[in-house]
Amino acid sequence: MNRETDFGGMVEIVETFDTRKSEQLVLQDFKYHVTERGVESDKVIERITLVQSVSGLTNPSKLVDEFLKLALEPELKFIISNTTEAGIVFKQDDNEKSQPKTFPARLTALLFHRYEHFSNSQEKIFILPCELIDNNADALKEIILKYCQLWKLSKDFTYWLDNKIVFCNTLVDRIVSGYPKAPEAFKKKMDFEDKLMVECEPFHIWAIENKGNLHHYFPVNKTELNVQFVRDIKPYKEIKVRILNGCHTAMVAIGMLNNIRTVKDFMSNQDLKLFLDDMLAYDILPTLSDYKTDAIDFRNQVFDRFENPFLEHELSTIQLNSISKFKSRLLPPLKDYLNKNGELPNYIPTVLAHLLWLYKDDKSPLGIQLKDEEHIMNIFKLAWSENNIEMAVSSLLGNENLWGENLLLIKGLWEVVIAHTDKLSNDGDF
Repeated sequence: MNRETDFGGMVEIVETFDTRKSEQLVLQDFKYHVTERGVESDKVIERITLVQSVSGLTNPSKLVDEFLKLALEPELKFIISNTTEAGIVFKQDDNEKSQPKTFPARLTALLFHRYEHFSNSQEKIFILPCELIDNNADALKEIILKYCQLWKLSKDFTYWLDNKIVFCNTLVDRIVSGYPKAPEAFKKKMDFEDKLMVECEPFHIWAIENKGNLHHYFPVNKTELNVQFVRDIKPYKEIKVRILNGCHTAMVAIGMLNNIRTVKDFMSNQDLKLFLDDMLAYDILPTLSDYKTDAIDFRNQVFDRFENPFLEHELSTIQLNSISKFKSRLLPPLKDYLNKNGELPNYIPTVLAHLLWLYKDDKSPLGIQLKDEEHIMNIFKLAWSENNIEMAVSSLLGNENLWGENLLLIKGLWEVVIAHTDKLSNDGDF
């Protein structure tokens, strides 16, 4: 937007946890490169973009006061988040406004600080969450209101939230594989040694609900980017999350147990690729019958993207918070299929069994550390401590803290998952 319009915006990055990348970003004067590699319309695409729109970085887990100062920026206009599905969460014990822990609590504290200093301002602030949950902005606002109750914030503040803060549901889609595996291909085209360059595919889409005349303030649709302002996000979300993200979660569960490192390696294994194809054809696409043509077209696009010869998309980077990802990506089509057909789908329960088995230890068979919330890992550690498959599966499927419901109540699921975990305990499923 800065290059192609008169937007003139800058970004302050807010970290959700401490990383070494933050130090490197400071050393690089907040500049880094995005490299795009892939095939588009049968042409090989290689593009490099130098990102120069970052003005600073804040970490509320270290310095809450520095984070809250962002609320005092008169020109603050947009807040964009991507904390994964696990980030949009309410915790009853997050009861100190001065030391908020979750992302929604921190956002509540930031907005309240803004209200205290700019309550009379007529300017709107737009909140654009990118987490892959249903109606992500609506869900985020609902949790913020819970924190308002927990912290006993004034009704005037909640009125201000309703009238000055615009929550827009969004859906974003682009595969970002991380630091390039062959950085030498790009280094000669860069002005400095970039240790933070990130590689992605050319394909991208960002669908945003156009609330509060957002398009007048956020002119991204005037650029060459594939950003669409829409009335209803639901069809975009269901197709994308169930097909692309559902496949990613299946790849993690099954691939990491079979010593597969990357998406490309997974797709090169014909048995695994066939499983993925069958899961889509028989379990997921039937639940998207309202958008059948779009879903089939998107499935074909997704498989082409998975087989991008340039991207080395590590399964270990996709694995983060896989339990909440299964809950939002594959549990809904499992239940929709069951409600529609009166029986379980064939493939999604297999993914669930592999996921439970993958989390049996805190590392994959290749020794890769699993990344999830501490309380999630503790639940799995306790469940598997007796080394009894039936007891562990019963405990895990019945734990509402993992799934938001008791999966033991889904008829036949326990038996199917037990059968697969028995195989995994012996020779494996593939």
